[in-house]
Amino acid sequence: MLDEEVVVPKGTDLTYVSKMIAAFGKPHKCAALFAKPRIGKNGDKIKGKPVTDSSVAELSKISFMLTHYAGPVLYTAENWLEKNRGALHPDLSALLATSEQPLISELFSKPTEKKATVGYAYRASLRALSDTMAATNQHFIRCLKPNMLKKKELFHGDVLMRQLQYTGCMAVVEIQRSGYPVNMSTKDFVATYRVICFDKPQLIDKNLPNGEIVKNLLEFGQAQSDDKSAPGWMTPQSLRVQIGKTKVFMKDDVLRHLEAPKRLVTGKAALVIQKSTRRWFVTKSMAAMKFHMAAIAEIKVALGKGDGKAAAEKLEQLEKEWAKQVAGDESVMIMNAKKQLTEIKQDVNDLKDRVKIAWESGDRYEGAWRNENMNGKGTYFYADGNIYEGQWVEGNKHGEGTHTWVDGQIYTGQWVDDTMHGRGKYVFPNGNTYEGSYETGVRHGKGKFTYANGGVYNGAFKNGKKNGHGTYTDPAGKLVYEGQWEDKEHGEGKFIFPNGAIYEGQFVKGKKEGKAKYSDPSGAIYEGNFVAGKREGYGKYTDPSGAVAYQGEWKDGQPANL
Repeated sequence: MLDEEVVVPKGTDLTYVSKMIAAFGKPHKCAALFAKPRIGKNGDKIKGKPVTDSSVAELSKISFMLTHYAGPVLYTAENWLEKNRGALHPDLSALLATSEQPLISELFSKPTEKKATVGYAYRASLRALSDTMAATNQHFIRCLKPNMLKKKELFHGDVLMRQLQYTGCMAVVEIQRSGYPVNMSTKDFVATYRVICFDKPQLIDKNLPNGEIVKNLLEFGQAQSDDKSAPGWMTPQSLRVQIGKTKVFMKDDVLRHLEAPKRLVTGKAALVIQKSTRRWFVTKSMAAMKFHMAAIAEIKVALGKGDGKAAAEKLEQLEKEWAKQVAGDESVMIMNAKKQLTEIKQDVNDLKDRVKIAWESGDRYEGAWRNENMNGKGTYFYADGNIYEGQWVEGNKHGEGTHTWVDGQIYTGQWVDDTMHGRGKYVFPNGNTYEGSYETGVRHGKGKFTYANGGVYNGAFKNGKKNGHGTYTDPAGKLVYEGQWEDKEHGEGKFIFPNGAIYEGQFVKGKKEGKAKYSDPSGAIYEGNFVAGKREGYGKYTDPSGAVAYQGEWKDGQPANL
């Protein structure tokens, strides 16, 4: 009707609405869905104002109401005819045809064909979309507006429920619930749920028709589920399942009850598979380990005798045995064995190039020699009696190694370019030991220093000295100090006296100095200033009962004003 009104001489929005009222209003059968706006005190509103308002009185003449699925909606046909034409004004086309831009002039100087209306184009597009959708399987996603304020993380239940109702989602759910929302072909049903009857092969015999197997599975599944006391799923009293010639129709709760015994069976099957796989891995690994241990022992014997040929042959056999093993076993046992294989391989290679060299200086070397230099594992005997035994790279100590000095010092650990660097252990001639990090030859990082008398410092080091947070425990293992260090106690710390008294506060170069709290074993407490380990300056003394006995200045460890 809108397209027809566009071509009618002197057609207007008012004549268009009038024709619709005549065609669809009372007593037409569509009158229940089409109506004129209500006028009066409780009438409808146009653009938010009652139709009795003078500003919208004229608009009420070109308004009408349609009752949709969601409810009645008021429309105002203002400028509908002009919008439906969708054409430029003739004067505008003439103006653009005189443009100095060649492209624009050429576009608008040509005679234009008669253009279809906007309504016609919309209907054609809608028909094309409907044809496309009819040829496909649709999967709809409903987008719901959580609130009308356009704010994030704000959900209004009434707004969401209204949208669910108006879009038909609630009706679809009710329709699904009232029928059989789950349907499967009998073939697919048997293939999916036959596992629940593996211990009852007579129920799923391949000679039985699919319909009979489906019935057996449903009866057995109900007996196995927690729904066994309810009427039979296929009985007239229940009718929760219907079996057709090629399909099975079920309520959704039936499917839920069938899934439980299915998961039970598949879970047991998974355990059996896992157990078998792990047993297979362990069997393979243990066979490899048995051969590995025997081969490593033989290689070490050959290395000890200096028999490089025998060691190389046995190593080749060992590598072939490992090549047969299945990849993926990363147990600690296997990883350690592979690490040992790498180390022994290096020893065998070193033996091939092993030399004994003595220099005029008195130094001598026994070990791996490649590229005209010490490379690999070897022992260097210095003329002064010092000995280094370990890894070499291009003539420098590099890697794991032990250096023993004549005076009794021993370092065992990491080396980089002839320098102690990394984790290591150093034993001093006086019996002290250090275990921890080194950097360019000095203690640096986390470490543990054990004195010959049994005392232990455990903490941070910097440039060879205690620096940072650390603890000191006496030979009996009792904590003495915990806090900051700069070679000595320096900064915030806690000191515990042999009698159980506790000093918590500032230290300066090993002395108790600054703000601190001293707690006596009797329960008395001093809070205040210390100088050179004595109470000096302002402080408060609290007796064992908790009463303040003195508060004021102190001098040489005693109250100054008493």
